[in-house]
Amino acid sequence: MASIIRIKRSGTAASAPTPLANGELAYSAAGGTQANGGDRLYIGFGAETAGNAANTYVIGGKYFTDMLDHVHGTLTANSAIIVDDNKKIDELNVDNITINGNKISSTDTNGNIELDPAGTGYVHIIGTNGVVIPVGTSAQQGPAVQGAIRYNSDISQFEGYSGSNWSSLGGVRSVDGLTYITAESTPAGSDDTLRFYTNGTLAMSVDTDTLDIESKIGTVNINATTASTAYTNGALVVDGGVGIAGNLNVQGDFAVAGAQTISGDFGINGGDLYSNQSTFNLLNKDTEASLTNDGPSTVNAFLGATVVSIGSTTGTTTINHNAHVLGNLEVDGTVQIDSATTIGASGARVATTVYGTTVSITGSNTTTMGVEAATGTAITYELKADNSVGDANMDVNVKNSYTLDATAISIDATDNSNLTITTNSASNKTLTIDAINSGAGEAKIIVGTTSTDRIDLTSSVKTTIGSDEVEINVTTLDVNATNVTIDATGTNNSIIATTDSTTVNSDSVTIRGTSGSGDDANVTITGELNVDNIRINGNTISSTDASNVIYIDPAPVDNNAGTLVIKGNLQVDGTTTTISSSQITIDDPVFTLGGQTAPTTDDNLDRGIKFNWYDSSGAGAAKIGFFGYDDSTAEFVFIANATDTNSVFAPVDSGIFGNARFGKLAIADTTEATNTTSAAVVIAGGLGILKNIRTAADIIGAGAATSDIDGFNIDGGTY
Repeated sequence: MASIIRIKRSGTAASAPTPLANGELAYSAAGGTQANGGDRLYIGFGAETAGNAANTYVIGGKYFTDMLDHVHGTLTANSAIIVDDNKKIDELNVDNITINGNKISSTDTNGNIELDPAGTGYVHIIGTNGVVIPVGTSAQQGPAVQGAIRYNSDISQFEGYSGSNWSSLGGVRSVDGLTYITAESTPAGSDDTLRFYTNGTLAMSVDTDTLDIESKIGTVNINATTASTAYTNGALVVDGGVGIAGNLNVQGDFAVAGAQTISGDFGINGGDLYSNQSTFNLLNKDTEASLTNDGPSTVNAFLGATVVSIGSTTGTTTINHNAHVLGNLEVDGTVQIDSATTIGASGARVATTVYGTTVSITGSNTTTMGVEAATGTAITYELKADNSVGDANMDVNVKNSYTLDATAISIDATDNSNLTITTNSASNKTLTIDAINSGAGEAKIIVGTTSTDRIDLTSSVKTTIGSDEVEINVTTLDVNATNVTIDATGTNNSIIATTDSTTVNSDSVTIRGTSGSGDDANVTITGELNVDNIRINGNTISSTDASNVIYIDPAPVDNNAGTLVIKGNLQVDGTTTTISSSQITIDDPVFTLGGQTAPTTDDNLDRGIKFNWYDSSGAGAAKIGFFGYDDSTAEFVFIANATDTNSVFAPVDSGIFGNARFGKLAIADTTEATNTTSAAVVIAGGLGILKNIRTAADIIGAGAATSDIDGFNIDGGTY
């Protein structure tokens, strides 16, 4: 059966009914006019007072539909505007403006038509053709309104009214027409020349490549006072050359940025010759700093000078060929010699002495230091830092390779002096002190003697002492290195260290080689081994300090990195196990909570997962959450804000649980809903559903006084 829905209605009252409830419809069928409310459809909206909505709106009716009952596209009095199929209306009247066809006209006598954009808007005429403006003679000029423009047919010029005079708009032209600029000699002449006229006479012209100032112009002044610090700035800058037929007088400095050729002598009386460039080439044959010896073969300079200063107090002065110094050469700073260098005399074998509080000899490839003598003469080469008054230091710093080679080598640091042999490079380099004997005798390196107080071997990369036998016999042996390797591979090789105190400061210490095998050496310790605060005794590793803490760190260089592998089962006997890691992976698919064996009594404790989280809403606070089995209600619960009382969890706010989201939820309970509190699903709050609701049973409200059906589509069906 079809449904009939009737709304409130009246055939006599030309107004909305009272009362009209919120959302209620009503219709007045009384004859409608502009002045009354007949032939209109009403709806109530807003809060109700005594059953009457706060607002009554007109939403339609016959009064409005009658205004639409005329031919589309035709302007009809007292009717709505309805465009035709082409979205057009035949005529449109707006106050004193009529738009009809292609014409916009005013309907009042002598009425103006004004286009007035709001704010910073402007009038934009779109198209590719020209805009036709009024044309008339000088006698027809008007209106005398500032900003007016027209075309004057008497003088063939566009003109505009400034507020006091009509002036030509064709280029730059004075009101009297005697001073002006033209772009061509005759209209359409196209000679590409600008001509400047003053008082009717040509004063200057500019074409594509020439600026011509007429001879009647006696003076050209450039009044700018900008100083010139380079050829690219100043009051006048010329990119090309400058030709001057007369004299050139320069009152300020004269600076030359490019190459200049001076055929005669160039004299500077009282001034300086300087350059502001980072590189200055002097006395070359050409302008290139090619270093190809293309300048003068002989240069005589500073012949009358008793003091010559070259270079600043810092930096480098380079001499690219042999330097012959007839007098003494005194160097107070550092001398860098990049090619083969001989210090001393090779013929007379004279002594050569290099003095300095600190003497540093550095070789980038191979540096040979020694003495040369006649055949059969015994020679001695000594590297010695000796100072009878205070400390003396000698530093031999080698970048690649440094070799001490002699029948006997004595390395001695006397008194308080120091001898340091250091390898220093960005890549791995090696300092080798090696005694090699190709004959049948014995090759030995002795570092220190029985009276030596202390020996320090220091290296940032690697220091190797290699020999068939290494003997160290000192009071104190201190080894400081990143890596320390004690290697005695080979048959009958040995390392003997006899000291009262041996200190090895190293990130890595390796003891290698049983006799001839090259394998790692066996270290046997009987009894306890104490390393700092760690004790190893039997099968037990324990701590010896009061902290009661043992750290196992597989990657001490990388904080909290590396991997610790435990073969076999792991048993933890304690009350608390804490794991501080960002991710835990366990192969077992099932977690067992509540004990290793099945309980025999009810301990009244909850089972589940407790977690910490931070609530950033409001002032922010740290909270705990819980999801799992609630022993007291025999339910699975999720509590976002929970209290933990000895493993019994409850909401901080009574009855307030956490939110949950599921992809699909199936309820197996078949309990019938007999009221709002007894059913398979009980919802304490509202229910929002975005899709259809389908039910195989009835939908029953709580009662006529408390149940509303809002927003439903009630379909009465068809017949």
